[in-house]
Amino acid sequence: PLRVKQSLYERVRHQCVQLLTKYECSHCGKTFKMAHLLRNHQMSEHQLPYSPNHRFRCRYCDETFPGISELKYHQRVDHEKPYQCQECGKCFLSEKCLANHELRHNDDRPESCLVCGRGFRNRYDLKQHVRTHTGERPYQCTHCSQCFSTAGGLRSHTRVHTGEKPHVCPDCGKAFSQMGAMRTHRLTHTGERPFKCTVCGKGFTMAHKVTVHMRVHTGERPYVCSQCGKAFSDGSVLKQHTLNHSGVRPYHCQICPKTYTCLQAGWSTICAHLVTPRSSERCLPHQKKVRFH
Repeated sequence: PLRVKQSLYERVRHQCVQLLTKYECSHCGKTFKMAHLLRNHQMSEHQLPYSPNHRFRCRYCDETFPGISELKYHQRVDHEKPYQCQECGKCFLSEKCLANHELRHNDDRPESCLVCGRGFRNRYDLKQHVRTHTGERPYQCTHCSQCFSTAGGLRSHTRVHTGEKPHVCPDCGKAFSQMGAMRTHRLTHTGERPFKCTVCGKGFTMAHKVTVHMRVHTGERPYVCSQCGKAFSDGSVLKQHTLNHSGVRPYHCQICPKTYTCLQAGWSTICAHLVTPRSSERCLPHQKKVRFH
Protein backbone atom coordinates (compact mmCIF):
# COMPACT_ATOMS: atom_id res chain seq x y z
CA PRO A 1 0.00 0.00 0.00
CA LEU A 2 1.07 3.56 -0.69
CA ARG A 3 0.84 4.57 2.98
CA VAL A 4 3.18 1.76 4.06
CA LYS A 5 5.71 2.63 1.35
CA GLN A 6 5.62 6.31 2.26
CA SER A 7 6.16 5.39 5.91
CA LEU A 8 9.17 3.29 4.90
CA TYR A 9 10.57 6.18 2.88
CA GLU A 10 10.20 8.56 5.82
CA ARG A 11 11.90 6.15 8.21
CA VAL A 12 14.79 5.46 5.84
CA ARG A 13 15.12 9.18 5.05
CA HIS A 14 15.37 9.97 8.76
CA GLN A 15 18.06 7.32 9.22
CA CYS A 16 20.03 8.59 6.23
CA VAL A 17 19.85 12.19 7.45
CA GLN A 18 21.34 11.02 10.74
CA LEU A 19 24.10 9.16 8.89
CA LEU A 20 24.94 12.07 6.60
CA THR A 21 24.81 14.83 9.22
CA LYS A 22 28.19 15.77 10.66
CA TYR A 23 28.59 17.52 14.00
CA GLU A 24 31.92 19.35 14.04
CA CYS A 25 33.83 20.35 17.15
CA SER A 26 34.57 24.08 17.03
CA HIS A 27 37.78 23.56 19.02
CA CYS A 28 39.61 20.84 17.09
CA GLY A 29 37.53 20.24 13.94
CA LYS A 30 36.80 16.58 14.69
CA THR A 31 33.41 15.44 13.37
CA PHE A 32 30.79 13.13 14.87
CA LYS A 33 27.66 11.40 13.59
CA MET A 34 25.53 12.33 16.59
CA ALA A 35 25.17 15.48 18.69
CA HIS A 36 25.56 13.71 22.02
CA LEU A 37 28.88 12.21 20.85
CA LEU A 38 30.11 15.73 20.08
CA ARG A 39 29.03 16.90 23.56
CA ASN A 40 30.79 13.95 25.19
CA HIS A 41 33.93 14.69 23.17
CA GLN A 42 33.94 18.37 24.12
CA MET A 43 33.48 17.59 27.79
CA SER A 44 36.09 14.82 27.76
CA GLU A 45 38.80 16.36 25.55
CA HIS A 46 38.24 20.08 26.06
CA GLN A 47 36.68 20.03 29.56
CA LEU A 48 33.69 22.06 28.36
CA PRO A 49 30.56 21.96 30.54
CA TYR A 50 27.09 22.47 29.11
CA SER A 51 26.98 25.97 30.66
CA PRO A 52 29.46 28.14 32.59
CA ASN A 53 27.78 27.30 35.91
CA HIS A 54 27.16 23.64 35.13
CA ARG A 55 28.60 21.05 37.52
CA PHE A 56 28.86 17.35 36.81
CA ARG A 57 27.10 15.19 39.38
CA CYS A 58 28.43 11.75 40.28
CA ARG A 59 25.86 9.03 39.56
CA TYR A 60 26.94 7.10 42.67
CA CYS A 61 26.83 9.94 45.21
CA ASP A 62 25.71 13.57 45.44
CA GLU A 63 29.16 15.11 44.98
CA THR A 64 29.53 17.51 42.02
CA PHE A 65 32.57 18.63 39.99
CA PRO A 66 33.33 21.57 37.67
CA GLY A 67 34.74 19.39 34.86
CA ILE A 68 34.32 15.92 33.39
CA SER A 69 37.96 15.00 34.05
CA GLU A 70 37.55 15.67 37.78
CA LEU A 71 34.35 13.61 37.80
CA LYS A 72 36.03 10.69 36.00
CA TYR A 73 38.92 10.68 38.45
CA HIS A 74 36.53 10.74 41.41
CA GLN A 75 34.47 7.85 40.02
CA ARG A 76 37.48 5.70 39.26
CA VAL A 77 39.09 6.31 42.67
CA ASP A 78 36.00 6.23 44.88
CA HIS A 79 33.52 4.08 42.98
CA GLU A 80 34.77 2.27 39.89
CA LYS A 81 37.47 -0.38 39.81
CA PRO A 82 37.00 -2.17 36.49
CA TYR A 83 39.87 -4.68 36.73
CA GLN A 84 38.76 -7.70 38.80
CA CYS A 85 40.86 -10.54 40.15
CA GLN A 86 39.45 -13.88 38.99
CA GLU A 87 40.66 -15.60 42.14
CA CYS A 88 39.30 -13.47 44.97
CA GLY A 89 37.02 -10.98 43.23
CA LYS A 90 38.90 -7.90 44.44
CA CYS A 91 38.82 -4.97 42.00
CA PHE A 92 41.51 -2.50 40.99
CA LEU A 93 41.87 0.79 39.14
CA SER A 94 44.42 -0.40 36.59
CA GLU A 95 45.76 -3.55 34.94
CA LYS A 96 49.14 -2.96 36.57
CA CYS A 97 47.60 -2.91 40.06
CA LEU A 98 45.70 -6.10 39.24
CA ALA A 99 48.85 -7.82 37.96
CA ASN A 100 50.77 -6.89 41.13
CA HIS A 101 47.91 -8.22 43.24
CA GLU A 102 47.73 -11.52 41.35
CA LEU A 103 51.39 -12.19 42.15
CA ARG A 104 50.42 -12.46 45.81
CA HIS A 105 48.17 -15.39 45.02
CA ASN A 106 51.15 -17.32 43.68
CA ASP A 107 52.44 -17.75 47.24
CA ASP A 108 49.42 -19.96 47.95
CA ARG A 109 49.61 -21.83 44.62
CA PRO A 110 51.82 -24.90 44.66
CA GLU A 111 51.02 -25.80 41.03
CA SER A 112 52.78 -23.65 38.43
CA CYS A 113 52.57 -23.51 34.65
CA LEU A 114 55.79 -24.67 32.95
CA VAL A 115 55.15 -22.32 30.02
CA CYS A 116 54.50 -18.95 31.67
CA GLY A 117 55.14 -19.61 35.37
CA ARG A 118 51.68 -18.64 36.58
CA GLY A 119 50.70 -20.38 39.80
CA PHE A 120 47.51 -22.29 40.63
CA ARG A 121 46.01 -23.77 43.78
CA ASN A 122 45.27 -27.19 42.33
CA ARG A 123 45.98 -29.36 39.29
CA TYR A 124 42.48 -28.84 37.88
CA ASP A 125 42.94 -25.07 37.60
CA LEU A 126 46.41 -25.62 36.14
CA LYS A 127 45.00 -28.04 33.55
CA GLN A 128 42.37 -25.48 32.54
CA HIS A 129 45.06 -22.83 32.13
CA VAL A 130 47.46 -25.03 30.11
CA ARG A 131 44.79 -25.27 27.40
CA THR A 132 45.38 -21.59 26.64
CA HIS A 133 48.88 -22.61 25.51
CA THR A 134 48.09 -25.93 23.80
CA GLY A 135 44.93 -24.74 22.04
CA GLU A 136 42.90 -27.67 23.38
CA ARG A 137 39.14 -26.96 23.40
CA PRO A 138 37.24 -29.94 24.86
CA TYR A 139 33.95 -28.14 25.58
CA GLN A 140 31.72 -28.09 22.49
CA CYS A 141 28.53 -26.07 21.98
CA THR A 142 25.56 -28.28 21.10
CA HIS A 143 23.99 -25.48 19.06
CA CYS A 144 26.79 -24.52 16.67
CA SER A 145 29.67 -26.96 17.43
CA GLN A 146 32.02 -24.13 18.46
CA CYS A 147 34.56 -25.35 21.02
CA PHE A 148 36.00 -23.75 24.18
CA SER A 149 38.87 -24.41 26.56
CA THR A 150 36.81 -23.96 29.73
CA ALA A 151 33.30 -24.83 30.89
CA GLY A 152 32.77 -21.19 31.86
CA GLY A 153 33.59 -20.07 28.34
CA LEU A 154 31.01 -22.50 26.97
CA ARG A 155 28.36 -21.27 29.42
CA SER A 156 28.99 -17.68 28.44
CA HIS A 157 28.82 -18.54 24.73
CA THR A 158 25.57 -20.51 25.10
CA ARG A 159 23.78 -17.27 26.01
CA VAL A 160 24.24 -16.19 22.39
CA HIS A 161 21.81 -18.95 21.43
CA THR A 162 19.44 -18.75 24.40
CA GLY A 163 19.20 -14.96 24.35
CA GLU A 164 19.94 -14.73 28.07
CA LYS A 165 21.41 -11.35 29.02
CA PRO A 166 21.92 -11.24 32.79
CA HIS A 167 24.35 -8.31 32.89
CA VAL A 168 22.54 -4.96 32.79
CA CYS A 169 24.15 -1.54 32.39
CA PRO A 170 23.21 0.56 35.46
CA ASP A 171 23.39 3.74 33.38
CA CYS A 172 20.99 2.99 30.51
CA GLY A 173 19.51 -0.44 31.22
CA LYS A 174 20.98 -2.16 28.16
CA ALA A 175 21.54 -5.87 28.80
CA PHE A 176 24.48 -8.07 27.79
CA SER A 177 25.24 -11.77 27.81
CA GLN A 178 28.76 -11.24 29.15
CA MET A 179 30.06 -9.12 32.02
CA GLY A 180 33.07 -8.01 29.98
CA ALA A 181 30.83 -6.70 27.21
CA MET A 182 28.80 -4.71 29.73
CA ARG A 183 31.94 -3.19 31.26
CA THR A 184 33.19 -2.18 27.83
CA HIS A 185 29.79 -0.67 27.02
CA ARG A 186 29.87 1.46 30.17
CA LEU A 187 32.95 3.22 28.82
CA THR A 188 30.68 4.81 26.19
CA HIS A 189 28.92 6.64 29.03
CA THR A 190 32.07 7.87 30.73
CA GLY A 191 34.01 8.54 27.52
CA GLU A 192 36.94 6.67 29.02
CA ARG A 193 39.39 4.92 26.66
CA PRO A 194 41.87 3.16 28.97
CA PHE A 195 43.84 1.29 26.29
CA LYS A 196 46.33 3.61 24.57
CA CYS A 197 48.48 3.24 21.46
CA THR A 198 52.13 3.60 22.47
CA VAL A 199 52.99 5.22 19.12
CA CYS A 200 50.36 7.92 18.61
CA GLY A 201 48.49 7.92 21.93
CA LYS A 202 45.08 7.13 20.44
CA GLY A 203 42.75 5.58 23.01
CA PHE A 204 40.46 2.56 22.73
CA THR A 205 37.83 0.86 24.87
CA MET A 206 39.23 -2.65 24.29
CA ALA A 207 42.77 -4.03 24.34
CA HIS A 208 42.44 -6.03 21.13
CA LYS A 209 41.50 -2.84 19.25
CA VAL A 210 44.90 -1.43 20.17
CA THR A 211 46.52 -4.54 18.69
CA VAL A 212 44.61 -4.07 15.43
CA HIS A 213 45.34 -0.33 15.39
CA MET A 214 49.10 -0.88 15.89
CA ARG A 215 49.20 -2.57 12.49
CA VAL A 216 48.56 0.87 10.97
CA HIS A 217 52.00 1.83 12.23
CA THR A 218 53.78 -1.50 11.60
CA GLY A 219 52.15 -2.27 8.23
CA GLU A 220 51.47 -5.83 9.39
CA ARG A 221 48.69 -7.67 7.50
CA PRO A 222 48.41 -11.16 8.99
CA TYR A 223 44.99 -12.05 7.56
CA VAL A 224 45.37 -13.39 4.01
CA CYS A 225 42.53 -14.32 1.68
CA SER A 226 42.88 -17.95 0.56
CA GLN A 227 41.13 -17.14 -2.72
CA CYS A 228 43.13 -14.21 -4.09
CA GLY A 229 46.02 -13.69 -1.66
CA LYS A 230 44.98 -10.19 -0.61
CA ALA A 231 46.10 -9.38 2.94
CA PHE A 232 44.35 -7.42 5.68
CA SER A 233 45.27 -6.04 9.08
CA ASP A 234 41.87 -6.88 10.61
CA GLY A 235 40.24 -10.32 10.61
CA SER A 236 36.75 -8.83 10.36
CA VAL A 237 37.73 -7.03 7.15
CA LEU A 238 38.97 -10.32 5.68
CA LYS A 239 35.69 -11.97 6.61
CA GLN A 240 33.84 -9.17 4.82
CA HIS A 241 36.14 -9.51 1.81
CA THR A 242 35.54 -13.27 1.42
CA LEU A 243 31.87 -12.55 0.73
CA ASN A 244 32.98 -11.13 -2.62
CA HIS A 245 34.26 -14.58 -3.58
CA SER A 246 31.42 -16.61 -2.08
CA GLY A 247 28.66 -14.59 -3.71
CA VAL A 248 26.84 -14.23 -0.39
CA ARG A 249 25.15 -10.82 -0.12
CA PRO A 250 23.47 -10.68 3.32
CA TYR A 251 22.44 -7.00 3.28
CA HIS A 252 19.26 -5.96 1.47
CA CYS A 253 18.18 -2.49 0.36
CA GLN A 254 14.94 -1.54 2.12
CA ILE A 255 13.66 0.21 -0.99
CA CYS A 256 14.73 -1.91 -3.98
CA PRO A 257 15.69 -5.59 -4.49
CA LYS A 258 19.43 -4.90 -4.54
CA THR A 259 21.69 -6.86 -2.15
CA TYR A 260 25.18 -6.09 -0.84
CA THR A 261 28.14 -7.72 0.84
CA CYS A 262 28.56 -4.90 3.36
CA LEU A 263 26.18 -2.69 5.29
CA GLN A 264 27.86 0.57 4.25
CA ALA A 265 27.24 -0.08 0.55
CA GLY A 266 23.57 -0.72 1.29
CA TRP A 267 23.20 2.57 3.13
CA SER A 268 24.93 4.44 0.31
CA THR A 269 22.34 3.16 -2.15
CA ILE A 270 19.44 3.99 0.16
CA CYS A 271 20.77 7.54 0.49
CA ALA A 272 21.07 7.70 -3.31
CA HIS A 273 17.36 6.84 -3.56
CA LEU A 274 16.55 9.78 -1.33
CA VAL A 275 18.83 12.21 -3.13
CA THR A 276 17.56 11.10 -6.57
CA PRO A 277 13.80 10.42 -6.33
CA ARG A 278 13.64 9.08 -9.87
CA SER A 279 15.75 6.07 -8.94
CA SER A 280 13.31 5.24 -6.15
CA GLU A 281 10.45 5.56 -8.60
CA ARG A 282 12.06 2.85 -10.70
CA CYS A 283 12.42 0.66 -7.63
CA LEU A 284 8.74 1.02 -6.76
CA PRO A 285 6.96 1.37 -10.12
CA HIS A 286 3.46 1.30 -8.66
CA GLN A 287 4.09 4.04 -6.12
CA LYS A 288 2.99 7.61 -6.64
CA LYS A 289 5.78 10.16 -6.76
CA VAL A 290 7.15 10.97 -3.32
CA ARG A 291 9.69 13.76 -3.12
CA PHE A 292 11.75 14.85 -0.13
CA HIS A 293 12.59 18.47 0.46
